[in-house]
Amino acid sequence: MRWLLLLGLCAGCDKLFDLRHVDSMGEAADAPADVADVPADIAIDMPTFTCPAGYGSLSNLSSKYRRSTGFDWLGAELDCEDDRDNTTTGSTHLVVFADDAERVLVTTVLLANDTAWIGVTDRRLEGIWKWVSDEPVPATYPGPNGAPWGANEPNGSVNENCVQMVMSGTFNDYACAAVLPYICECDSHVPVMDNYQPP
Repeated sequence: MRWLLLLGLCAGCDKLFDLRHVDSMGEAADAPADVADVPADIAIDMPTFTCPAGYGSLSNLSSKYRRSTGFDWLGAELDCEDDRDNTTTGSTHLVVFADDAERVLVTTVLLANDTAWIGVTDRRLEGIWKWVSDEPVPATYPGPNGAPWGANEPNGSVNENCVQMVMSGTFNDYACAAVLPYICECDSHVPVMDNYQPP
């Protein structure tokens, strides 16, 4: 039974470890037809991109982050995007949360009892909240109200089209011209200007 389990676990190891089959004459031979191809993404989910200096890892997240101060929302997004140079392969932008687990971790580690701009806005179309990158985030996150929005948020109509995250990790729509700290993210998802620039 142990041998069958071991054989089952090693199916496809020849491709994974670039092993060659050898026939009875010692010549390289094609792999037997019953050896399954191993998908390229079977390896540990490690980032396949490099990030600029100043970006750090958080726990088991593949993205890297940096916190900074002193820009309005658009200035913060452009500053994040400007971090990318010819030595990095990752994309940089204001932080985009794929899920609540990432939001909670970033809040805990990077918010530091403050507020910060994050990469979601309805600048393009009032009431339609869009993230700044092409990361596949559910279309309903954030929704028009409820978590992760704070109580009675969003409430600014056309006067508050950018989003800050507050100490509790909830979202607050806020005037885009306000100068606030911000959190940049480096990952494999490119910024999408049509998501945040007004038409």
